[in-house]
Amino acid sequence: MKKILIANDLLKGGGVENVLDNLVRYLLERGNSVSLMIPGCTQNQISDFFGSNVKIQSYICSLKKAKRFSPAWFINRCQHVFYMYFCRLQIFFKQYDVIIALKEGPIMRQISKLHAKKKIAWVHTDYNYMHWTKSCFHSDEEERKCMMKFDKVVCVSKASADSVIQTIGDSGNLCVKYNPLDYERIIEKAQQPCPIKRETTGPLFVSIGRLTSQKNYTLLLEVCAELEKKYDFELWIVGDGRDRQALEQMIQTHQIKSVKLLGNQSNPYPFIKAADVFVSSAVWESFGLAIQEALILGVPVVTTECPAIREVFDTRFGVMVGADSDNLYAAMEKIILQPERCEEYRENIKQYYNLDDLYEKRLESICTLWEE
Repeated sequence: MKKILIANDLLKGGGVENVLDNLVRYLLERGNSVSLMIPGCTQNQISDFFGSNVKIQSYICSLKKAKRFSPAWFINRCQHVFYMYFCRLQIFFKQYDVIIALKEGPIMRQISKLHAKKKIAWVHTDYNYMHWTKSCFHSDEEERKCMMKFDKVVCVSKASADSVIQTIGDSGNLCVKYNPLDYERIIEKAQQPCPIKRETTGPLFVSIGRLTSQKNYTLLLEVCAELEKKYDFELWIVGDGRDRQALEQMIQTHQIKSVKLLGNQSNPYPFIKAADVFVSSAVWESFGLAIQEALILGVPVVTTECPAIREVFDTRFGVMVGADSDNLYAAMEKIILQPERCEEYRENIKQYYNLDDLYEKRLESICTLWEE
């Protein structure tokens, strides 16, 4: 049994939190002692989510915004230093075997200062497209040196690892481990009834993602606006984000009737299962989680091309095209005009998409990082 501490900035959320969920449950099943360090999270919240076996570790507080050298600024600095050293002292006496920073940026920076027999960090983004951690460090060199304080830094795709090297340099300890996907839980949750029904007899496209520029939903709406002039179909977009108001305005201005913005859904899988085709218009992805979840549910995919998707996508299961309106229009039009293609893709998914590699094997590979 190992004592393992995992740090993250959220308990529940997107792809990072899916990794947290799967990793914690897997470690508990194998008799490990697991503690979580999550700012603002209480023991009751953790117990409700994982059970009483998972404990909360006092966290390093983050600095609040205040005018430099103001009284509030000095108070925040003093609180931060106090919590930081208090946390280090607690962890020193608890003697964790493994400490994991499950996300790049502030979490990685804070955990780099702690001590354990093994320290592991994660990078869940593509630095070529979204080097958001730049504001957390004084320079790229400082971020690279921070990564060097870990035994391993896990990147969720080769594209992600390449982007780190190209942006801040090679820390010498990068490795690639794909996110584990608990396909049995995904299939089980997809069995629940979908809360809405399709309104057309044409194909149903579904997309899942945050409403941000990364997912490029403006492009997808432009394509749908042109397609609906000639064809009967429907698109459901599940997710929320800062671009929602702009997308709603675009739908209203262009009178796009084929698209529904459904907001966040606690269980998105029945929506994916209801689809004839899953569609992604993203400019970039670090892993392509939603696409792989669609394939788990046997749903063909139309996706725009980017490095991380090329890494995991098989054209036997759908279509990958350039991230422009002409190519995406042509791909979706083919699906509408040739429904037999969807059946062919579905059969290929059943025959060739290997579910066995998605969960246990990926988690076993992750655990080798600290068991070696």
